[in-house]
Amino acid sequence: MKFRALSVTFLLSFTCYAQGAVDWLPDMIVDTAFLEDHEIRADIKPNRTHLIFSNAMANIGDGPLYIFAPKPKDKHRGELTQKVKQRIFRSDGSHYNRIAGHFVFHPQHDHTHFDDWAVYRLREILPENGVGDVLATSKKTSFCLLDSYEYDLSLPNAPDDPQFFVCTAELQGISVGYEDLYDKSIPGQWIDVTDIPNGDYWLESEVDPENNVLEKDENNNVDRIKVTIDKEIVDPDPDPEPNPTGILAAIIALIQQLLDFLRG
Repeated sequence: MKFRALSVTFLLSFTCYAQGAVDWLPDMIVDTAFLEDHEIRADIKPNRTHLIFSNAMANIGDGPLYIFAPKPKDKHRGELTQKVKQRIFRSDGSHYNRIAGHFVFHPQHDHTHFDDWAVYRLREILPENGVGDVLATSKKTSFCLLDSYEYDLSLPNAPDDPQFFVCTAELQGISVGYEDLYDKSIPGQWIDVTDIPNGDYWLESEVDPENNVLEKDENNNVDRIKVTIDKEIVDPDPDPEPNPTGILAAIIALIQQLLDFLRG
């Protein structure tokens, strides 16, 4: 009996040792600070009113969000979609891959997006700040995944410099401690509020609504802020260019960081 107990203890110890390596999973959250950059517009589509807003997704996990296409896009055949995989890095230096959705080529942007990456909702505010029914929603939005901004470089495994610079049909991602920003000037960053009465509502953003990506925490992908819909306050002279604190500034910063890196 004693020998058997020792054998079981040894087996459990050996199993724990053999399984010592752990997955370094990404963990995506919504950075609500960028949702605060919003406005009402009446020039998106004829006779329609839209709430437009910026949106950013930050990686606070243990490893990068690393999405790649195992089969290169065949531009000559005009293919618009590619199956993609997510690479999971492990603490022992190994990695494995898993299916994680699709890349979709957007001709109007002339680059490839990771499909179904975000969805936006307008919800009723209940008493005591409760979250009510969905009153309006956007279509699922695809993103070009990049290290647009520094979010929190004090996180373990956060690199000092951005690792994902270019939105390609082969590889995209978001490093630990960085976030990807979509400015309110980009098509699709809106909810049609034509039929919504003036008032206060929750503006909600959800990252990875189809759970295509394996994450450290699947329960923190949704966040929201309060917004006021007032169709009497419509920007009479909307700026067609990106917000200076938005995607244009992010691109300029990334280019400068890349030049600094190449200069050594």
